[in-house]
Amino acid sequence: MAKRLSDQLEFDLFYQEFIHNMAESAHVSVRLLETLDEKGASVLEEWIASLVDKRHLWPDRYLQHLMKIIGTIGKHGRAVIVGRGANFVLPPEKRLSVRIIATLEARLRNVSQKFSVSVDEARARVLKTESDRKAFIKKYFNDDIRRPLNYDLIINTGTLSIDDAVNAVSGALSQLNRA
Repeated sequence: MAKRLSDQLEFDLFYQEFIHNMAESAHVSVRLLETLDEKGASVLEEWIASLVDKRHLWPDRYLQHLMKIIGTIGKHGRAVIVGRGANFVLPPEKRLSVRIIATLEARLRNVSQKFSVSVDEARARVLKTESDRKAFIKKYFNDDIRRPLNYDLIINTGTLSIDDAVNAVSGALSQLNRA
């Protein structure tokens, strides 16, 4: 959906690039940032990791770099930012925050087809991703990713096609741009 939306609107798309940009900015390895990204490490794990890797990036530094990158993209505008809590960083008047939802069955079917894996493997992937995203938002923004008031628009791709969802977001953006 993000790719189709960015193509239709001719917006830049930011997804995994975040991790690489943060790694450059923080001068730490991409692998390390990937482990920090959506996982809530305990203080003990953080301390042990800092002893093992002198280039360890503590969570507060990670959040600082994350906010810097999202803020820079927000100033540039005309971008689709997938995840990373951008809706908690950018001011409401500078963004349209969209949450994409679907039933578990629809998500399992999509993941199973997209990655050519069994439904059981898809379930493991979906539940892990969901858990990691929830933990990320809780850890860095002390909020619940599922809270409706954190979004301007919630779209159920279990009932709307991707094309219809893209059109809904495009329509909402055009209304915001008129205001």
